[in-house]
Amino acid sequence: MALALVLAGSPIARAADRVRVLVIYAADGEASRRLRAELGAAGLEAISTPARREDPRSTLAIARAARAVAALRLVSDDDVEVLVIDPETGVPAYSDVVRSTGRASEPRALRAVEQLRARLVKLQLLPEPAGKGEEASRAGSSTVEGKRVSSDAGKRRRSDIAPSAEADRAALGRADRRAASAVDLWLSGSLGATAAIGGLPPGLVARALLRLEVTPRWAGSVFGLLPLTSQSVHEQRASADVDVYLAGGLAHYSLIANEELWEADLGLGGALVVAAMRGRAETPALLGRAETVFAGALLGEASTSLRLATSLRLRAALLAGLVTPRPAVQFEGRDVGYWGRPFGTLLLGAEIDIGHALGSRMPSREK
Repeated sequence: MALALVLAGSPIARAADRVRVLVIYAADGEASRRLRAELGAAGLEAISTPARREDPRSTLAIARAARAVAALRLVSDDDVEVLVIDPETGVPAYSDVVRSTGRASEPRALRAVEQLRARLVKLQLLPEPAGKGEEASRAGSSTVEGKRVSSDAGKRRRSDIAPSAEADRAALGRADRRAASAVDLWLSGSLGATAAIGGLPPGLVARALLRLEVTPRWAGSVFGLLPLTSQSVHEQRASADVDVYLAGGLAHYSLIANEELWEADLGLGGALVVAAMRGRAETPALLGRAETVFAGALLGEASTSLRLATSLRLRAALLAGLVTPRPAVQFEGRDVGYWGRPFGTLLLGAEIDIGHALGSRMPSREK
């Protein structure tokens, strides 16, 4: 009987002889059965874990709850997510998605298990196999998933299931190249309100943002902020409308990363400010005119996100900044209002992960 080994203070447990791997699926079909069969053939313990398609929990959250060190998740009919968790810290040590190439006979389950096993060996969660390739060569034919295969096919099959140390390193190199070329890109849209000291009323705004997550802690984004309502100032003899546009970028540092449902980060950056002002005279003695003013802004942002699904997050953000030189509205040579010293914008919106979709359309760099 295999003895259970629980690491002191660790949120993850694993068996002394066999690593527990979750097989997460929405429907138990041929794809999930193949994954379990490949895991068993590779000497890994497969744990069936049903999860609805709309389940908002991440793969990491499900694996942590089951105290598993690794997981394979059928995220779609064509994609298998591969996750390995560091048993010491409980944070992801490796994450990737094995995508279908479109070939009907493609051994996708075998590719996913091979990639998982190679990473487990590198992290020393599995011992390197010794001499198993020779045993497979002498074994002749074998039965895999209830089907009899020839002697040559048995040799190839077993060498894939129990690769040598050289094959492990080769598979690991392929996995590293796939991870290095992965694109983690989020597109978001949000609505909110902005206000500034200087006599102008608050206004409604919309923001579009593109966010590239380079590491679990660091990300960069570019955005455009558009006014939905004008900010107006009125006096007895004149009035003016001000529309403020921002185009900028932010560098983000995640304070809470790799969490199951929510994350929080801080950002710092800058923006180009375009203030379009339109003056109107209420008396024939004055003349109203339109003017566009350009300025720069130093920005800071605090945001938090809630994961609703694997590729969908809800994000709330507070964007604040200082504008120089400040745009000012003048009536008869005197300032009656100005904008941006300082200003704050509260935003709420949704973001979707378009990186996986783009990655699946990009040609592979492997030969």
